[in-house]
Amino acid sequence: MTTSTTGWAAAILAAMTICLPYLVRILAKAKGGHPPRDELIRSHLVIGFVVLALSSAHMLASMTPTIIGSAASPGIAVATAALVFVIIQVGFGLRLNASKPDGKRNSRRLHIVGMLAIVVAVAIHIAINSPLLSRS
Repeated sequence: MTTSTTGWAAAILAAMTICLPYLVRILAKAKGGHPPRDELIRSHLVIGFVVLALSSAHMLASMTPTIIGSAASPGIAVATAALVFVIIQVGFGLRLNASKPDGKRNSRRLHIVGMLAIVVAVAIHIAINSPLLSRS
């Protein structure tokens, strides 16, 4: 896989896993029921781990002298921060999944803050480093 393929795949799957809980909740409410929690959480967790794997593969594929030499340093720094945020986010998600109902509020807030940090870092990385947005 190319760096572009792994990067965009990770970004698309991240967007999917962000939207999944909200979409399922909206659809369940429209049908007058409750979302299927176990299936939803399992899918959300699996996609989260796939995002982590693809993000790691993207980073490893990007670590060539040619790419590093031509890439903008700020973009690489932001991408590194995004990967760290993804790792932390997986931890937040596991903590949220394991927490008791009375402890979910704080864990959910951390999970949402982590998601926002990832979205911002990835958007900045794409703006700086994506060949699709390149001005040259």
